[in-house]
Amino acid sequence: MFITTFYFINNNKDLLSFYIIINILNILKYIYLYIILFFFNILYTYVYYLYT
Repeated sequence: MFITTFYFINNNKDLLSFYIIINILNILKYIYLYIILFFFNILYTYVYYLYT
């Protein structure tokens, strides 16, 4: 099992790296989304306190 898995990984190094890149991009997408939401929240709060 381990040997065949290792063999598969060695034969598909580019595929493996591709999956890793896709996963990293997915994680980054969510991080950016949270950062954007966080900044919008700060901006909204600032504007809200400014006009009340």
